[in-house]
Amino acid sequence: IRSKHLSKREQLNLILTVIQHTASSPVAGFCWLVDEVLYSRQMNRKAVVAPLFVMSAYRSASTQMARLLAQDSAFVWPSAIMCAFPYLWVWKIVACVFSDSG
Repeated sequence: IRSKHLSKREQLNLILTVIQHTASSPVAGFCWLVDEVLYSRQMNRKAVVAPLFVMSAYRSASTQMARLLAQDSAFVWPSAIMCAFPYLWVWKIVACVFSDSG
């Protein structure tokens, strides 16, 4: 990559990011495939009815809204780490390894 606008460090960072994403794509694809094989029937039977998406502007009481919604057991959401690793089988293993009974 040759650019007058990017420093050598920024160019190296960009190249390493592309390499990282290229190398991790097959792993993510495999993890997704394992989820499909193990849980596709269960996921297809579960209907999502009237999903609620909360989008808000900066400093608009979104934290208070989230706390209010959290009090109702009808609402569920993933944590940030679950968004980064959205594979059910991984979380089943984590639950088994870190359960109190184990």
